[in-house]
Amino acid sequence: MDWIAWLIGAAALVLLFIGGLRWHKHRSEPLNRVGRAVADSLENTVIPDGLGAEIHVPHLYLCGSGIFVAEFREITGTLFAGERLERWTVMEASRRYAFSNPLEAMERRVQAVRLLAPAVPVNGRIVLIGDVEYGSGTPEGVVTLETFLKEISASGGPTATAVGAFHGPWERVRSAAV
Repeated sequence: MDWIAWLIGAAALVLLFIGGLRWHKHRSEPLNRVGRAVADSLENTVIPDGLGAEIHVPHLYLCGSGIFVAEFREITGTLFAGERLERWTVMEASRRYAFSNPLEAMERRVQAVRLLAPAVPVNGRIVLIGDVEYGSGTPEGVVTLETFLKEISASGGPTATAVGAFHGPWERVRSAAV
């Protein structure tokens, strides 16, 4: 009788493990797609903010048009957002939640990277992953994953020729990153 309980427990653990692998693959696929389209990247790093402190930067990407600072957000539902709104709201079926406007933090991140690489164009993007609709227009700097991929691919992608001029400044950013 004990071996039946043991088998049931083992089977449950295997199913949980397989489900976890599928969930991880689903969540990491967008980052993999972006990683293949850029020359180099840094993830979850901390850099000097230029004011004597440090700032967390979720994702930095080097591509032919410069450096992109990105923050990925999984959102399903209708997003009510604006550049000047303090809180953004997502409405999904019977669920509603709000979060702080990420654009101000993104601008601080972009400024910190610009201080390290002043000769390189630096852009910031909030990249939305999921089935999102905009209830009040699309704020500047907020894009879908597909739009972000087009932006970085149109800039020359990961080719050495496209990013050669940015190699030195990118290495300064890389060496400052913790």
